[in-house]
Amino acid sequence: MNKGKGKRTFLLIAASLVLLAVLCLCVFSSLRDKWRGISFVVPTAQGDETVSLYEDGDSFYAFLPSYTDMEALSLSVPGGFRLTLDDREYDGQPGFFDGVSADTPMTMRMYSGLGVKLIERQLVIEKSENIPALYVTLIDGDLSSVNNSQDHSVDRAGRCALITSDKEVDYSGKLDRLRGRGNVTWEENKKPYNIEFNEPADLLGMGKGYRYCLLANALDKSNLRDKIVYDAAIEAGLPNSVESAFVDLYIDGEYLGLYLMTEDVALREDRVDLIDLEAQTQAVNPLTLSNYTAAESKENGADKRYFDIPNDPADITGGYLVELDMAERYKLFNSGFIFDGNDYCYTLKSPQHATKAEIDYISELFEEIEADFAAGKISERIDADSWARYFLVQEVFANFDPCSVYFYKDIDAWDEKIYAGPIWDFDKALGSPVYEGTGSPDQLYAAGHTLMQRMYACPAFQEIVRQKYKEEFLPLLEDMIENKIPAYREEIAASAKMNEQRRHHEKLHVWEPVFEDYEAHADYVSDFLIQRREYLGIEWCGEEKVTVDYVSYSPVQKLGFYTLEKGEKVGELPVLECEGYRFEGWYDSVTDLPYDPEEALTESKTYVAKWTQIASEGLVQRLKAKAEDFAERQNWTIEKLINYALTGGLALIFGIALLAFFLGGLIKRRKRGERRK
Repeated sequence: MNKGKGKRTFLLIAASLVLLAVLCLCVFSSLRDKWRGISFVVPTAQGDETVSLYEDGDSFYAFLPSYTDMEALSLSVPGGFRLTLDDREYDGQPGFFDGVSADTPMTMRMYSGLGVKLIERQLVIEKSENIPALYVTLIDGDLSSVNNSQDHSVDRAGRCALITSDKEVDYSGKLDRLRGRGNVTWEENKKPYNIEFNEPADLLGMGKGYRYCLLANALDKSNLRDKIVYDAAIEAGLPNSVESAFVDLYIDGEYLGLYLMTEDVALREDRVDLIDLEAQTQAVNPLTLSNYTAAESKENGADKRYFDIPNDPADITGGYLVELDMAERYKLFNSGFIFDGNDYCYTLKSPQHATKAEIDYISELFEEIEADFAAGKISERIDADSWARYFLVQEVFANFDPCSVYFYKDIDAWDEKIYAGPIWDFDKALGSPVYEGTGSPDQLYAAGHTLMQRMYACPAFQEIVRQKYKEEFLPLLEDMIENKIPAYREEIAASAKMNEQRRHHEKLHVWEPVFEDYEAHADYVSDFLIQRREYLGIEWCGEEKVTVDYVSYSPVQKLGFYTLEKGEKVGELPVLECEGYRFEGWYDSVTDLPYDPEEALTESKTYVAKWTQIASEGLVQRLKAKAEDFAERQNWTIEKLINYALTGGLALIFGIALLAFFLGGLIKRRKRGERRK
């Protein structure tokens, strides 16, 4: 009997010890995660803002705004824990970070109240320069719900503060909503957003507006393309061009990266100031316009989408904000039209709920415009000056994206002309190599697609374009190359470095060449624009030169270009290398003949790299590469893996011990029953 009691006692003690060990390790693991409660506190004139730590591999990063005063900087540490930085215990006193330089790694150790070291990591403080900081604090949910909304239907309200680099509070107040925006760009990890206010807000001198866009530039590692083009459009005198400014974005204390904040494209007094035809239509109809039945019709070679709304306002000649889009996206929009044979459609940004008469009116105008261009003349319906400037912005900056092309028209009583603009969406311009075949500066882009192809095919319109380029856009382009782009790069240099550190591990959903760093990508954009100027000098100014492009898409991604005088020799092109492949050389993209460095060129040429695979990676190497890529995507570390293994293993041991304990009890009860029998 005593022997049985001893076994029971032993099992109870063993199970208790295992349980205690598991509980201790679970508590220890939980305590180790308390670092997530550590944040830097950055004082501002309107209160403190917090910046949380970012974990990257075995290091922590603190991405601080440009206005940070290191002497006034402090830390918020969870209660009951101690923190040391380079063996200096953080005491919460002012001036602790005085003299600490950005980019200087420090050893951060975190201890429990009992003195147990919970974590030891490298901490790197990075600090922005020149760029305002935009803080958004959500009050009715977190950012994940917004990010998980594919149709941007989920939004969150909160508080917004905008602090300039010289510590001025540009804005502080209520934010009505933050929601996602974009189509292709929404698929990337760095998300774009819209912010909206109940009362118009003037942010960074852009003028009062209800809505602003936060462009992530995830597809543009230089972060320069949209800014370059938007400012160029303003300087070129294109009406209703959007203003923009760089900001460092923080949401709920987390640094999300360098963003470009812009005005939005909308028909409103604070943006494109036209008669609000949708409001006029609503005023003469009893139901909310969206409650009327959507309808479609096919008439005279045009498909039309509209709403079966009974009453029209007295004047339906304006205002219209029309967007040109791809034909396959036509049915995604409430109101619009598409002509037979076109690979593009027209959709209405305003009025979004158009009547049949309104769609008939605006579609007939564009049908007339297209017919005039096809006949080789400029339609009297358009403002030729704005259309030529709009075309030049698209072509000079090599925008291959046929979407987001806008036109607008007010009521005839004020202006009978249709204007081109505002310009929008240039993150895939300026040689952006996110898709194969779009990186050459030595070809026409806008002139080869949608309505712009018909515009450029009109000799009279083409002559206006050539003349405006030589007189107005060429000087603008030279100023952009010599002055504006260097100024942009200097302005965002520190912030771009922070953005690169924050986002370097993220993979894009599109093809892109591998640049060593931000500077290399920014150099590429500058070089592209220089070469673009050379090419357009040949195309539009009659310069006697030729261009040379060389490109490799796979397995090595390489783009290059330069200009020669006619009759000058090609010279040497780079020799590429890639493990497992043999570089066969450069070949003429038209004739498929190998390039000859001694050839004297009389016409522009493009050379394409050829490769032969000579060995394939073994299974082990491929699996290793995939595992490393997966680990990088998940931001896993050895420390995390050990924690997961320990927690899972001990949980398994605990489960086995409990199972053994209960099985032992059952066996004993069974034996007792047998003895009683």
